Amino acid sequence: LHSLASAKLECLPTHAFAHLTHLTLVEHPTGILSTRTPSQILAFLGLLPRLTHLSLTFDGLCDIEASTVTSPVPALPFSLVRYDVKGAFPGWTAPIYCSRDSLHELIVRFNPMGEREDLRREILHAAACVAPRLRLLHIRSCPTDPLELVPVLSRCGRLHHLSLELSTHRGTQLDALLAALPVPLRGLGVSIWVHPGAFLDAACCQYIVARLEQTVSSRRIRELHFGAGPDERVAVEALEPIEKFCRAYRVVYKHVEG
Repeated sequence: LHSLASAKLECLPTHAFAHLTHLTLVEHPTGILSTRTPSQILAFLGLLPRLTHLSLTFDGLCDIEASTVTSPVPALPFSLVRYDVKGAFPGWTAPIYCSRDSLHELIVRFNPMGEREDLRREILHAAACVAPRLRLLHIRSCPTDPLELVPVLSRCGRLHHLSLELSTHRGTQLDALLAALPVPLRGLGVSIWVHPGAFLDAACCQYIVARLEQTVSSRRIRELHFGAGPDERVAVEALEPIEKFCRAYRVVYKHVEG
């Protein structure tokens, strides 16, 4: 459903989507600012009592004055199993809080240009609240300081699959993030965004491998997805240490586009 107009929303009968279980909702902006307010989006979600899978994309920026959400945020009537959210807006954590006892998969796609600090902290706090039940956690365009994820990961007592997109080619942060996990992982995805002016070579990846070697035996990682980009900042032989590492530890390796 794309850019639901407020007038149309008000005309919908309350039972129109009563049996809907899966929803992908994309809010496209007009120019820079979004045309729909967060309150309008939350009002629509309030019509979906049986929703279990929600993918929500909020492209563009909010008009701060027009995007105020009533406090406290109205409770939503559903319990999600999977929540995939891209782009921050006031109230974007509401689907998480109403799914504390049911959410197993959480995908958060931060804006590469950065989010408002209050909204970033809000989603991290919400993620920590549901972390003990999560089986899958994907974080795209990690916060400026990836170590902000440590309080979330340290509570992931049932996590099977973790995927991280880090805007750094140093392995120290990855090491700290993996060390925070209290349980073994089955699958790990790592995507490295190489800063302008930097270059990812085999030596950099060997440093990452050294960090992985300290954790993989205890974490029992069975599958590793690894990528780096943009391509022009990545040496042809850069990923060879990763591939060699996977062969040595019998880890299924899959290259992903950076």
